[in-house]
Amino acid sequence: MSDEKALTRREVLVRQKARLLEGVAAKVAVIDSEIAEIDQLAALASKHGYSLTPVPGAAGGDIQPGSLTIEALIERYRTAPDSPFHTKKFYSRQNANSLCNIIIGDIGSKPLADIDSQEILRFYENAISRGAAKGRGGDGKAIAEALVGQLRTLFNYGGKVLQDRECVSLSFLLRDLREQMGLKGVRLKPKSGGRLITAEEAIAIRRKAHMMDWPSMALAQAFLFDAPFLVRDVIGEWMPAHESDQSEAATSKPIISENQKWIRGFRWEDISPDGILRHSAGRVLKPVDFDLRKNARMVMEELIGRYGSIAGLPSEGPIIVIDKTGVPYSGNLFREHWLRVARAANVPDSVSNRHGYATKNTSAASDSDDTDESEETWSGELPKAAE
Repeated sequence: MSDEKALTRREVLVRQKARLLEGVAAKVAVIDSEIAEIDQLAALASKHGYSLTPVPGAAGGDIQPGSLTIEALIERYRTAPDSPFHTKKFYSRQNANSLCNIIIGDIGSKPLADIDSQEILRFYENAISRGAAKGRGGDGKAIAEALVGQLRTLFNYGGKVLQDRECVSLSFLLRDLREQMGLKGVRLKPKSGGRLITAEEAIAIRRKAHMMDWPSMALAQAFLFDAPFLVRDVIGEWMPAHESDQSEAATSKPIISENQKWIRGFRWEDISPDGILRHSAGRVLKPVDFDLRKNARMVMEELIGRYGSIAGLPSEGPIIVIDKTGVPYSGNLFREHWLRVARAANVPDSVSNRHGYATKNTSAASDSDDTDESEETWSGELPKAAE
């Protein structure tokens, strides 16, 4: 933001003009490529005595210029076999669906040709207002940022896969607007209006969790402060047993309960006798070796305080569980319990429970999948304060 303030008005205009020209050039390149392909096919057909007949639905042939709406684009993104939507993790697909439903409810009927900068800014401001009105301790920017990230994903899909000209143009337009909205390079940060948890707050939460007879929650907070892992890496996630997910490849023994299965989370067998936590972490499930003895003081305090030594740790099973049942947490219940403990410890709702993931310079913290910026962002349907 400081760099933007240092620019003169003329420099800002010159920069915006360059970006607009870049967007036009990309749009023209797509059109020229399509024209060249059609001309080549027509020449080959004429040479051999054939004529070309467009096939509806093939190579974008059913997309008339200016006719594709936001809702139609979302429908293609959700259902088309070549959509990256199908390669997402289960809960990422759920989150994307939730965001897409909000987008449809607001601007779904609008043709892409009618979307301009003012329309996107209005959409963003409305999302902030709705989020703030829900009164969950935030200012509404978190859900607004997630929705803008989902729009970017949709426009990128429409431009790259469907080769829709309006999507190409909107993708470049949104990139410029993201800077105006303060969203440039938004990664690995606490939620809007918040901050990272401090060591004193993490200790207070751990103490309060023990007072509430939730030692597993205290250990979870220690991991989230000390170690470079996502919340889902620490607690795992439940999903329908019939669903498939790339996280399953990194889960040696999924836990099955009725029609649900638990995958991905920390297991006792992930910790070696010399205190090395080995886990496939982050959005791309990259194998990470993390030395608990050297780098995780709070985690070691919890483990030694409860089990006496690394050698005394359980041999298998999930590490973070509901203390009364021994069953792994669901994401929503973990957030609910963490929020109860944090409030009892006088920690503000705006504080992020993660610290190590956002601050430690490790492969787990730096590795991300920039193709979808809503990957680790929860929709307004979940308790924001606990994430």
